[in-house]
Amino acid sequence: MNSPARSLIGQTIVDDGPISFETFMEIALYSEVGYYRNEDVFGIAGDYYTSPHIHPIFASICALQVEKMWKAMDQPAPFFIMEQGAGDATLAKDVLEAISILNQDLYSSLTYICVDRRKIEIDDNSHIEIVQSNQLEPFHRTGVFISNELIDSFPVKMIEIKLSQGAKPGKGGILPKEKITSEIAQIRGIPNDRDCISPNSHSAFSNINEMIDFIESLAEISGLPIGIKSALGESLFWEKLAVTMEETKLGPDFITIDGGEGGTGAAPLTFADHVALPFKIGFKRIYTIFKE
Repeated sequence: MNSPARSLIGQTIVDDGPISFETFMEIALYSEVGYYRNEDVFGIAGDYYTSPHIHPIFASICALQVEKMWKAMDQPAPFFIMEQGAGDATLAKDVLEAISILNQDLYSSLTYICVDRRKIEIDDNSHIEIVQSNQLEPFHRTGVFISNELIDSFPVKMIEIKLSQGAKPGKGGILPKEKITSEIAQIRGIPNDRDCISPNSHSAFSNINEMIDFIESLAEISGLPIGIKSALGESLFWEKLAVTMEETKLGPDFITIDGGEGGTGAAPLTFADHVALPFKIGFKRIYTIFKE
């Protein structure tokens, strides 16, 4: 299937030669013919429907957390909320409405800054400030930063190897055959007449040294930072990794720690409830290991 974005990508390669994946995503998603320029992809009739559009309860939970942080900061005034990737400002409007009911002192001191690459058009609201931009300028004001489903639409600038995650640590994924459409089967190269069982480990490495070799080869091929993501159980693996990295000066450029609080529809209940440390405990433990 051809499309204006695909044609532009092809022409860019013809004119300039090979392009990075970051450039590919930039054209495919954000150029004048990119995916996010098409308003039809948003909402219940579009390709996806995010939490703020389902029910205001999501914004109310955010408002409760904002109030808690405001109080922890000794109730400063003025106070700012900055949301990057604000979309159509649904979350902003609902958070402000919830705060107006929750705490009038906070509401009266509050400015909500909506930042988005696309133009945001809303009715006049004295508490909302619109910024059309693809980046954040230095922000020297007291407040909090929030964002909903933004990072997954960023152009790729680094690669993360998932060792495990809090939703299903140590266990592969299961995609039931009932959910495997013809399109999914074609994209993933799998049959659609039986469940798809994803492995629970990587075939490219089975120990720390092999993992580091794999990371270094990816870095050489891609020219990108390479990291790892994992939920945390026992600490021996991480202690050995820290020692090996110190000795060889090789290894991941970053480490992402996932908390055991996560869970998905594919996660066995016992795993989701009882395996892996909560994020705060896991992060502190990893930080201590690598700091020492």
